[in-house]
Amino acid sequence: PEHITVDEDNTIYDSRNDCNALIKTSDNAILLGGINTIIPDSVTTIKSYAFTSGGIAKLVIPKNISLIDYRAFYSSSTYPGLDGEIIVNGVPTIGNQAFYNVTPSILQFTSEDGIPALLGPFYYFKEDCKIVVPDSLYDAWITSTNWSTYADQIIKKSDWDAQQTTE
Repeated sequence: PEHITVDEDNTIYDSRNDCNALIKTSDNAILLGGINTIIPDSVTTIKSYAFTSGGIAKLVIPKNISLIDYRAFYSSSTYPGLDGEIIVNGVPTIGNQAFYNVTPSILQFTSEDGIPALLGPFYYFKEDCKIVVPDSLYDAWITSTNWSTYADQIIKKSDWDAQQTTE
């Protein structure tokens, strides 16, 4: 959806700060995101199938997100869900198939606090997607459980930045 709003009298769901997402108020969990969603800092979870819409160019996942659930980003081959960049600022647990058939060109992790737990493989993950990680954690990323599967796609942030300045 292009625009998500919730009645201000609704006590179960909200779309705080005009974030363009449906949030379960009691859980601080995004249930549905849209093309122009800005994830509020108060949200802690991205639930299964929250992002199934097409055309997202860039999505920033704030540091306070602790869980990106099973198939949180889901698309079919006929309805692509994401074609741009995902920036993850924290160290969330990433559920099995959290990025199911999505096609980001860049999946960037910025936190030097650790490596997110990856509970299982991505599914139909774009093979030319670059997974950009902090230089200080690069060796740990390429050898860690489940992430080592994507070692050929993992790149140091400094190398990524250098490639961008030469293009």
